[in-house]
Amino acid sequence: LIEIRNTHGDRRSDFLIDPQHDYMCIRKTDWERRSDGWLKRWETTLRDLVQLPTGHWVATTMNEYRGGDPGIAKGGD
Repeated sequence: LIEIRNTHGDRRSDFLIDPQHDYMCIRKTDWERRSDGWLKRWETTLRDLVQLPTGHWVATTMNEYRGGDPGIAKGGD
């Protein structure tokens, strides 16, 4: 899996890319910097991937998390 991070000021987005499934972004997490660390604001996860007869991969399940998580990210910027 490939992890990509984009930081812009007090916000950042983490992308998890799956090269074995058409380089699909299987998770995107948006964070906001607070005085005590990074607060998770939004996360979308694609799961249960299936391959179509054309060879393309699609997700059959999408989960979303929306803000308010008091959990602070551990780790560096």
